[in-house]
Amino acid sequence: PASADFYSAVPVWGVMLNDQVGDCTCAAVGHMIESVSTYGQGQEVTVRDADVLTAYEAVGGYVPGNPSTDQGANIQDVLGYWRRTGIAGSQCLGFAQVDVAKQDEVRQACYIFGSLHLGLGLPKSAMDEFDAAYQAGTMCVWDVVPNDGGILGGHAIEMVGYDAVGPYAVTWGVVVHMTWAFFAAYVDE
Repeated sequence: PASADFYSAVPVWGVMLNDQVGDCTCAAVGHMIESVSTYGQGQEVTVRDADVLTAYEAVGGYVPGNPSTDQGANIQDVLGYWRRTGIAGSQCLGFAQVDVAKQDEVRQACYIFGSLHLGLGLPKSAMDEFDAAYQAGTMCVWDVVPNDGGILGGHAIEMVGYDAVGPYAVTWGVVVHMTWAFFAAYVDE
């Protein structure tokens, strides 16, 4: 379809400690659980911070209180852990790679499975846009800008819908809208 919405019925998106530690790969799985449970079961399963932290410790080697161990985690490793061990009482049966260069494939996969786990190089401009929208209480829109300020680092987000403008994704407990141009420029997995 031309659009899909697997986000607006979710009553609460958790930040899942991603404002304190680099657990975005695990938080994105938490957001997937919240979306899929809301749309697939009719009632949101709330993912606790402790569940996300447990996964981040196991996969990323994070030790609370030791900042040197806060190095993030690989998406593939997190998804493998979710399949083998489970996160927040949930286990995925499997996962597959989508060719992010093929917009039709991305839309189809999101529509069929309800969400996609995405990895991107986060430009400073996107962080600035997020902060400004958060302060204003409006939805953030990520778009390509002439001077993006450079890449701050890798970031994982959960794509939970799309329209003609671009994908909707959850990060830091809120839904952001990105343009297809932004998606093409920065999403790499």
